[in-house]
Amino acid sequence: MLFDRNSIVDAIKDMLSPDRFEHTLGVESEAIALAKAHGESPERASLAALLHDCGRALSRAELRNEARKLKLTDPILSAASRAGWRAYRPHAIQYFG
Repeated sequence: MLFDRNSIVDAIKDMLSPDRFEHTLGVESEAIALAKAHGESPERASLAALLHDCGRALSRAELRNEARKLKLTDPILSAASRAGWRAYRPHAIQYFG
């Protein structure tokens, strides 16, 4: 694997509620299976799945503030994406380039 899955799992376990964490692991499992079935990268699918809910750790106010800082028009989606990117940028840059 080209990224340290264990460090990401440890970080998201601390960020997310227990139910959301279990959901994320389930999404990862399904994403890997789908990637394999369709000839795509299981590693990329795993990373995307693990990071998909990182923004959920922020309150709506925090999401709005992040979106304003970035001058984004969709505060919920954009800030959630930004939160995940901010938290895991080193992994994403290393893996996705």
